[in-house]
Amino acid sequence: MGKKEKREIKTMTTWNYRIIRTLEPKIGSDDSVEWLQVHRVYYDGEKITSWGKEPVILGGESLMELENDLKHLLDACKLPVLKAEEMPQ
Repeated sequence: MGKKEKREIKTMTTWNYRIIRTLEPKIGSDDSVEWLQVHRVYYDGEKITSWGKEPVILGGESLMELENDLKHLLDACKLPVLKAEEMPQ
C-alpha cells in the first residue's frame, strides 16, 4: 500500500465593497450614533478574513472606471450591513 497523500485545498482571496456600521460617540453626550460607511472586505473562500479600517474613497483614471466602482458600491447596498465590532481585527 502506498502512503496516503495529503491534499491541501487552496482558496483564492477575494474582496468586495460592504457597508459596515460603526457606533460613534455623539458629541456632548454619553450616547453613540450609528454610522454607515463603505469599506473593502477581504475573504478566504466565504470567510471574512480582514477589512479596510478606512472607508473607501472613490476615484478613477476615467469616467468608466468611476462608474464601475459606483456600480459595485450599489451592489454593497443589497447585502446585509456588517457590524464593525463583529469584524476580525
